[in-house]
Amino acid sequence: MKYNLETIPVRDAFEADSECPFCLLEQKAEEGYMKYYLGSSVMAPETRVTVNARGFCRAHWSALGRIRGERHALSLLAHTRFTEAAFRMEKILEKIGQYDKKRLESAITELESQVSGCVICERLEATMKRYYFTVVHLWKTDDQGFRKRYRESRGVCLRHLGGLVAMASETLCSGLKNLGGKAREDWKSWIRETLVMEQDSFHRLEGELFDYSRSFDPQYERKDLNYSDESLDEGIEKLTGKDFRP
Repeated sequence: MKYNLETIPVRDAFEADSECPFCLLEQKAEEGYMKYYLGSSVMAPETRVTVNARGFCRAHWSALGRIRGERHALSLLAHTRFTEAAFRMEKILEKIGQYDKKRLESAITELESQVSGCVICERLEATMKRYYFTVVHLWKTDDQGFRKRYRESRGVCLRHLGGLVAMASETLCSGLKNLGGKAREDWKSWIRETLVMEQDSFHRLEGELFDYSRSFDPQYERKDLNYSDESLDEGIEKLTGKDFRP
């Protein structure tokens, strides 16, 4: 699959020196999509059709509802989505008026699908794949010394590491099929550098978390402990990714 490069935002994220540049990229993309759906696009027929059919997940409905000054736009989206969902729900339940196991199973699947879609999540997933691809591409070509910046970064959170590894596999070695020659060397080199980067990051945070936990014990003095006020939050963010929503 072909992906467009997103060089500028990726470079900016890696220059920010955060615990996970992909968290920063995801935050900006998510904020942009939420503003889009509550902006002038709310009156565009294609936007309403998409939102009516897919809706938003619980997290994004809540996040959209917390954006000040946009209750009118949100109410327009919610009303037409609600109308569509009610119509579908009625049709689904009407189908199972007379009990039939196969029809019932199909109806349950249809009902569950009414809350499983989210246009923001779907667009975010596609956007993150472009960011993963850009990082692997910049690493492979060593564009403007990107490999050094990659190695010296503070790593990637576990939430985004899987997506990055999957894209590296797809980009560097076509899913590890018949891997040989230059592709094999690129893959081994990327894995080695990524492993060292992640090990350094996790070992650093592990030590900081340990010292942070000991800071509550009066037998230890602050000057003898190596942690910051952000160590606990950064450690949790490394495990789960950073949640920027208010």
